[in-house]
Amino acid sequence: MDLTCDICGKESSSKITLKRHLRYCRKKGLARKTRVKSCQACIRAKTRCEPDITACTRCTEKGLQCSLLPLLDSFSIADLNHSNVALQDRDGHVNPPLQTQLPFDFLFQPTAPSDVRQDGIALQEAKQLDFHGLQDAVVPQNSRLYEPRVFQTPSNMMGSTIGTGILRSYPSMMVDRKTLPAFIHPMCFGSESNNWTLPKSLENAIVVSKLFASRSPEALPMIRQEQQRISDEAEEMGLEDMLSSCQALLIYVLMRICDGVSEDPEDGRLNQLLFQLCCRIPCLGESYAEMKDLSVWKQWVIVESKRRANNVLRLMWQLYDLGTGPSCLWVSAYTAMPLPASKALWKASNEDEWDKERRASAHYSKLSHQDLMNFKGSVENDVPSKDEWSRWYSDTDELGILVAISTSLL
Repeated sequence: MDLTCDICGKESSSKITLKRHLRYCRKKGLARKTRVKSCQACIRAKTRCEPDITACTRCTEKGLQCSLLPLLDSFSIADLNHSNVALQDRDGHVNPPLQTQLPFDFLFQPTAPSDVRQDGIALQEAKQLDFHGLQDAVVPQNSRLYEPRVFQTPSNMMGSTIGTGILRSYPSMMVDRKTLPAFIHPMCFGSESNNWTLPKSLENAIVVSKLFASRSPEALPMIRQEQQRISDEAEEMGLEDMLSSCQALLIYVLMRICDGVSEDPEDGRLNQLLFQLCCRIPCLGESYAEMKDLSVWKQWVIVESKRRANNVLRLMWQLYDLGTGPSCLWVSAYTAMPLPASKALWKASNEDEWDKERRASAHYSKLSHQDLMNFKGSVENDVPSKDEWSRWYSDTDELGILVAISTSLL
C-alpha cells in the first residue's frame, strides 16, 4: 500500500500516521498561519498583548474586540477540553469514557464507582472545587511572568520553599539520561530493540540542559528554536511525540523560572504552547488505539508519565505566575486521580520486576488526591488509615512529596 502524502510527498509508517499527516497537510496548505505578535488595538496603543486562551488581557479589560490569534489556533478550544478515552478500573473493568478538562489526564484510572465517593464528596461534587485555597498566596501587582507567589502562613511558606527547590533541580537532572526527573521514565519511549531511544524533543532537551548547566548563551536561542519546532509540528504529532514534547517544554519553562522573572513575550508564548499541547493529549484517540499493541507495563509507564507531568505542571502554576492556565478546570478529575506510584514501581527496569512490585504495592491503586486532601492525621478512624499513609510516604519518591506539597497549598 502506498503510504505517501499526495500533497507534500512525505512517506508515513502506517495508515493512521498517514491519515493524521493528511489532515495536517490539508489544513496547512489551505491557510498558512503566521504568528501575530500583538492585536491591532494594542499596536495602536503602543503596548504589547498579554495573551490568555482567547484574547489579550488589555482588550478584555477595555471591552475591545481582540484580533490576536491564539498560538496553535488550529486547535479549537472545544477540541482541547475533553477526553473520550475508555477507562479501566483496578478490577479490570472498562468504564465509560470520562469527560475531563484536566491537562494531561487521559487513561485516567478512577477507582470503581462505589469508591469514588470519599467522606461524602463525589466526583461530581469535586468538579466544583477550585484553587480558592491559593488565596493565601499573594501575586504582586503588575506581576511579570515567573514571579514567585508569596505565601503568608508558615506552613505554606515552608511547603513552597521545598517545592521550589525540587522543581528547580529538574533542569540539572536532565543533563544525564541516568538522572532524568521523576516525571520522565527512561523506558517510556522506544523499545528494548532500539535501546529505548528517546524522541527528538527529549534528546534536544538534554542538549539544551547541558548548555543551560554551563550557563552558555546558546541555551536560550535553542529553547526558542525548539519552541518554534514543536509549535510547527504539534498538529502532526502522535501520542509519544506529544508527551515527550510536553515533558521537554516543562523543562524549558523551569529553566526560564530559574533565570528569574521575565517580560519577554516569547516566554508567554512558551507557557501557552505548553498548556495547549497538554490539553491536546487527551484528544489523540487514534494514538490511544495503537496502545493496545503495547505490553501492559509499557501502557502503565505512559499513563503514569502523563499523570506525573500533570502534577509537576500543577505545582509550577501554584508557585509561579505562568500568565496562563485555566486553573478552575484542573480539579474536574484531579481529585479522583490516583497518587503517584511508589519509587520501586516507577524505577522497575523490566516487566517482570514491575509486575512483582505492582502486586506488592496494590494499596497504591486505592489512594487518590482526594484522600490526601481529606487526610487529617489526627483522627483514629481516618480512611485510609494512618498505617496506609505511613506506607505510602515511606515508599514514595520526590514526585509524591511534590503532590503532598501541592495539596497542602490548596
